[in-house]
Amino acid sequence: MTRRMCLAALATVRACILRAAESTLIPVDEEAFRQMVASHRGKVLLVDFWATWCAPCIAEIPHFNSLQEDFRGKGVTVIGITIQSPHDAIAEKVKTFDMKYPVLVGDNAVMEGFGGFRGFPTTFVVTQDWKIYKTYTGLLPKKQESIKSDIEKLLAER
Repeated sequence: MTRRMCLAALATVRACILRAAESTLIPVDEEAFRQMVASHRGKVLLVDFWATWCAPCIAEIPHFNSLQEDFRGKGVTVIGITIQSPHDAIAEKVKTFDMKYPVLVGDNAVMEGFGGFRGFPTTFVVTQDWKIYKTYTGLLPKKQESIKSDIEKLLAER
């Protein structure tokens, strides 16, 4: 996927962002969203598409929390994008599972912007120049170890 397609996909996620500290969905206008996205330029992104009703998605949250903590201050950001989830269930899940990374609310257009995918969870490793490096679909054995290795490789290439 090209940098432009990835940026376009992220730009469609402007409906709302969940502030984990308050566990409330906050509407985000286009300019505020652009500023948030701009703050992640030059970083490796781990973009996880999940749903509140998806047990494998929920099972991965502690691993993404760990990755967010392991790479804090090292140029890596984990972003969760919830799709096909009732808004009232999102804040509850974020609070219950103490999600330590930004959670955005997307729609089918966002999924298509990332090239589409077959199921949940789907995780994209995105390079510093906003190209999709790898895609992981499902709850796979050693997925977190593979993602950590991908991130370390991308950071070493800086």
